[in-house]
Amino acid sequence: MVSVIACSKRPDFLVNLYRNFDQQQIPEKQLVLALHGLDGSVPDEIGNDPRCLVLHLPTEMPLGMCLNKAVKHSKFDVIAKFDDDDYYAPHYLFEAVAVLEKRQAEVVGKQSYLVYFKEEQLLAMLNPGKGDKQIRDDSDTLAGATLVFKKGVFEKVEFPRINIGEDLAFLDECRKQSIPIYASSPLHYIYIRYSNTHHTSDSGNNRLRKQCVPLLRTKNIAKYASVIWKGE
Repeated sequence: MVSVIACSKRPDFLVNLYRNFDQQQIPEKQLVLALHGLDGSVPDEIGNDPRCLVLHLPTEMPLGMCLNKAVKHSKFDVIAKFDDDDYYAPHYLFEAVAVLEKRQAEVVGKQSYLVYFKEEQLLAMLNPGKGDKQIRDDSDTLAGATLVFKKGVFEKVEFPRINIGEDLAFLDECRKQSIPIYASSPLHYIYIRYSNTHHTSDSGNNRLRKQCVPLLRTKNIAKYASVIWKGE
């Protein structure tokens, strides 16, 4: 049904990645994990699960190429890109597959979604009101960690061989190819912000916080991942 692809160079987040994958409420799934320059064994949860395939790729290989390798080793017709350090609620993939079918889209993801600032224990909403809509131009985009697409898209568009911005470039090329793109609801996914030094993106926590609507302070983000917030 769905092959989850992930590229990681952080051994401390592999268990988090596996738990997000394992809790997805869909009948068939596969995890293709591309270890980017990591040597050694994987956690037992991954190594002992026949649904998981581990690829050992060299550090010098661009991130986009690592993702392409993972797609080529996938066995299902739908591909979902996961980040190792975020939260994907149990019905995340169920919703994504349903949106692909209902909206006749070939790529889906999140434009409006929850953000959790871990150090402040603050849960907020980014881009409120921008869920459930078709993505048509450059003014709209999707979070790279939420991309779910039909494998047939890969016959036209691959991830570029770069280390930063490969997901945005992938979406731009999909637009140029007139591939239908749809933003799903803000539900079932939380982008977790750690310290600024943790992230590869150039968006600092202070700048990102100014773009968000604060909701509440909590230590239990799973409780709120699938809540419909006022105004959404």
